[in-house]
Amino acid sequence: MLGLIRLYSLVVFTIASDLFFQQTHGQNVPPEQCATGVHAIIARGQAATGETGFDPLNVMAALQNLILNQIPGSTSLGLPYQYGAENKFVAVYDGAQLLQDYITSYVASCPKAKIVVVGYSLGACLTMDAICGTSSIGFIPVTALDSKYASNGKT
Repeated sequence: MLGLIRLYSLVVFTIASDLFFQQTHGQNVPPEQCATGVHAIIARGQAATGETGFDPLNVMAALQNLILNQIPGSTSLGLPYQYGAENKFVAVYDGAQLLQDYITSYVASCPKAKIVVVGYSLGACLTMDAICGTSSIGFIPVTALDSKYASNGKT
């Protein structure tokens, strides 16, 4: 009976996830646009912006500039997840799914690419879930990224 309840819960969760969570879209890149340095995927944290539009917690812009300036041939992308969403559990889940999709799509387009994944605050939570999988009860489950991506770009 317990197995049937778990199966029913999984089916309900799967249907609900299709209805309520953000659909992901990969990052397909033409071969001539593949990074020859590293490709940095950056997940910012959540912060309120003031009247000036300056976000004091978006420290990722400085890190992005360092990567691009210090490692020739590098590219970067700010992960477009819903960091401002009211439900942070859903934001992390959607962001983790999106990050996994971006990694797998980029590697399919650029099989020799070296990818750097960086997250800050809420972005760090989704980065951890995307790579390691969800490890805490009460969070929306995310399966870990396939370990084959850990050796991507190595010769």
